[in-house]
Parts: sequence; C-alpha cells; structure tokens
Amino acid sequence: MKPCEVIASHTESGQVVPLKIKVYEGDESTVFVIKSYVELPQTYQKDIKRYRCKVVINDILREYELIFFKDSLKWVLAGIK
Repeated sequence: MKPCEVIASHTESGQVVPLKIKVYEGDESTVFVIKSYVELPQTYQKDIKRYRCKVVINDILREYELIFFKDSLKWVLAGIK
C-alpha cells in the first residue's frame, strides 16, 4: 500500500466521492482523474471506506483499490491492476 493524496467531494449525507489522485514517485508527482468508482461493501471495520476506481494511465484504463481511513483522514493506494 502506498500513501497518496486525493481530491474528494463530501456530500451532506456523509458519502465520500473520490475525484482525483496524486501519486508520488521520489520528488515527482502525477495526478490522475478518476473516470469511475464503486464503493466496496463495508468491512468489519466501520472507520474504513474502500473504493474500486478506474483511471487512465499511459492511454490504458487501469483499475485500483483506494482506501480511506476516516479516523485519520488518510488515503492509501492498494495496487494498480
């Protein structure tokens, strides 16, 4: 898992919608626009939200899992497929 920055929208009902992601490789960063996402079912840990997201990387549509820790407000990228 890799820490990342996410621009997200928060609705009045408490829903979190990821819009963009910034990934760091050394001193350089890359921003990806999230094309689509699905919020995965809640696990036994209520303070974690998981998303399956699609982004375009090098003209190829890729899928990855994004995890949001609500208690610390941290995002992590859990692998690109």
